[in-house]
Amino acid sequence: MTRPAAALLCLLGPLLQADQEAGNVAHVQASEYGRCYAKSVPSERYGNSGTTTVFRVTRSADEPLHEFNWYAPQLRLACNVSDGKTPVGVSIVQFGPWQRGHQASKDHLALAFYFKGEKVAEYSTLDLSGAPANVSASVSHYVVITTIEGYEFQAGNQAVFRLKTQDGRTLSFDPTTGARIP
Repeated sequence: MTRPAAALLCLLGPLLQADQEAGNVAHVQASEYGRCYAKSVPSERYGNSGTTTVFRVTRSADEPLHEFNWYAPQLRLACNVSDGKTPVGVSIVQFGPWQRGHQASKDHLALAFYFKGEKVAEYSTLDLSGAPANVSASVSHYVVITTIEGYEFQAGNQAVFRLKTQDGRTLSFDPTTGARIP
């Protein structure tokens, strides 16, 4: 290796390492008021394999409510959500991992909505971005979501879930159905 090449590697080394994918670690996410929480445990170093269990907080032992066969490095939940017609339930938004590549894909999970223990909707990174190149990319990964605004309660237990995309759009969803709200 020539001296100029070695010098260049020394300068670029820290920048290249900064883009290395972080391995999965267990994650706990509490609802806004702490009435329930989710514990997500990976079974592999990368990806979404693992289990996530949602618990209701009680005076004695916390009560398991729902268990899912996936791991989420990031998620949000609300304990008492309703569509205004049915009893309240737990709403969970599962986010996909930091995606590899430079373009949004129909095969990459961006987020999935669960209500009362059932998956109600799922969106790919391409669904949210609207175009493959509408992402923020690093050397080896990309993101579509810039800000997770989270749950906003409208009336009683009816809520809207909001996030912002890389191109500045605010997307709103009904957390009981996962449907986009115009």
